[in-house]
Amino acid sequence: MADTTAPESTENDDVSAQDSPASSKSEIARHVVGLSDRAIQRVVGNNAFLRGRLYARRHVVAGLVDNNDEVRGEISVRNADEPYRTTARVSDDALVSECTCPGWRGPTGHCKHVAAILVALRDRERPPQPKNKDGEQKKGDSPKKKRKKKKKNKPEPTTPVHIPGTVSAGGKRRRSRRRRRGKGGGDSLDVISARDLAGTHGESRGAFDAWLPPDALPKPYEIEYRLTVRATSINVTPVIAGTRGAVPITEVLAGFKMLSVDDRPLMRALGRHVTRGNQATAEVRGEDAAEVLAMLRGRRVLLEPASMELRFSDEPLRPKLELDLIDDDALRTRVVFTQKNGRRFLLNAGAWFEGTPGWYVDLSDGIARPIVESVPPGWLQRLFRSPALVVPITDLPTVLGEHIPRVAVSLGVELPELDQVASVIDAEPDFELRGDGDIIEANVRMRVRYEDQEFDVPAIGFPSPLAFLPGSDDSGRPRVVRRDVGAEMAAMQQIMNQGFAVGPEGESLVARG
Repeated sequence: MADTTAPESTENDDVSAQDSPASSKSEIARHVVGLSDRAIQRVVGNNAFLRGRLYARRHVVAGLVDNNDEVRGEISVRNADEPYRTTARVSDDALVSECTCPGWRGPTGHCKHVAAILVALRDRERPPQPKNKDGEQKKGDSPKKKRKKKKKNKPEPTTPVHIPGTVSAGGKRRRSRRRRRGKGGGDSLDVISARDLAGTHGESRGAFDAWLPPDALPKPYEIEYRLTVRATSINVTPVIAGTRGAVPITEVLAGFKMLSVDDRPLMRALGRHVTRGNQATAEVRGEDAAEVLAMLRGRRVLLEPASMELRFSDEPLRPKLELDLIDDDALRTRVVFTQKNGRRFLLNAGAWFEGTPGWYVDLSDGIARPIVESVPPGWLQRLFRSPALVVPITDLPTVLGEHIPRVAVSLGVELPELDQVASVIDAEPDFELRGDGDIIEANVRMRVRYEDQEFDVPAIGFPSPLAFLPGSDDSGRPRVVRRDVGAEMAAMQQIMNQGFAVGPEGESLVARG
């Protein structure tokens, strides 16, 4: 139900309430018949009134029934299967409305259909009077007769003359086009002024004004947030819940008891990024955007322009290294982010914001997902600029032996599978010792064999986990031997425990006795 105080019409309204009939059939009719266009506009809002009046004047309102303090009606629109059922009633000098359309938004959110039944009821009880050329109401002439007089007295049109050096001849069409561009959309937000935001809600309390000023609110406003996501930034607009009234951020922060304790940290963060032209919108970028997204968790956030509610996921996205071949002569490596169920998220889709943690906003699903904190902001910036790297296949030993392990350790991820880019040979290692010398000194060498491939086991250093073989298999992919480094190092340690020492050149094991 929407509850809004219904204002009284004033002397400056378009149509005075003094011409309304002395008695009407119902209380709601007596109330509405005294309202002018401007008074109805103040109740339902500018955009809702303009559209609702258009519905009423086109006779779209059907089944208009007023009974005591309530009026009901149905409005049929093209994009709805069933007509919208709308109800409005007067309760304690306040207008209470209800509508089945998706545009009806709560306590002060009267929609255009509410405006339509109010205008239709007012026009039925008090038909609008045409006006003469001086702007005064004229009761004698009908609208048809008035149009005939206006057409008769219309001056002959003149041909516009173009003056060299000017932009256009006449300029009427350009002015109307400029006016159309200046108008906001039907779903635009109205920024509430500081005076209307505070209002006067109490009486003077004398000495206690130092603690409780006259404009103190009975309770803080409930705030929801409208979010517009761009490639590198987010625009956040705080709105009073259930309305389309945006609040100026700095004014609501400076007001007395306008914000709850939970909303103040978020509003202060937004206040540092208020745009110059609109005090109700904050444009936030980079790590500040990630911080604001984390603070928006648990609040009602609507994604614009679709007005879809943004949901927050608890499961963080984790990076994963992927390898694949391109045309058998190039190797591509890239980083994607995954969930536990295996769903992949590419860096070239959606909006990514670096931070601790960073955030990914999926605009298609309307879900904001955190990124694990092991991915620092610098890493995410570089990945976003270059999500994939392509190198020649001849650089495969360097990429797999040096670069990929370093990236995996830095990001805290597992090494990628090599089956997509190479034919991997896994076999049990066989060790062989070869020695020569005399009674005084013995030289021993150790080698390891994987099937028909044999490699030296170094006495110093850590052996490479991969060995690249010349040539390729039938599919044209390179051949790679995946060595059992742990077994090789254990065998090396066992030989050294037998009393052998590293030789002077680091290539042999030496025993002296």
